[in-house]
Amino acid sequence: MISKEGAIRKFVRAYSIQVPQELVEEEYHMCVMDMKHKMVYGQMMGSHQMNPMEQAEALKESQEELMEVAYLSVKEDLVMKDVIAKGDFSVTSEELQQYAEALAKRQNTTLDMVKRFFGEDFSLLVGDVKRQKAEDWIYRQVCADL
Repeated sequence: MISKEGAIRKFVRAYSIQVPQELVEEEYHMCVMDMKHKMVYGQMMGSHQMNPMEQAEALKESQEELMEVAYLSVKEDLVMKDVIAKGDFSVTSEELQQYAEALAKRQNTTLDMVKRFFGEDFSLLVGDVKRQKAEDWIYRQVCADL
């Protein structure tokens, strides 16, 4: 059986959609920044001290992998937006309430705090719930094709 993440990855790779290069480049630069931060943090925590030349070499070695990660990240966002736009993923107030309660539990906070952040009616969570529904739909589609 394929995992949900694996199913989404498979669906995204096969989905035909235009992926703007400038978005991929922006995401790539964010990935590079993240990798640099991890290197610095690792050094602060006592791991191998890398000099600037070693850091540059590590980034160069990872460039192709980081570009692929950036491309797939941007493509996944575009695919999810397209699937949501084309699908009927309506969200009820009960679903928002359930999602907010689960969020409060995961974050070890109260429902009132979630309301303060996402609005009394949880309207700012609609996009998250739609994305979750789209991911569930994709998972069912990929599993049905196996």
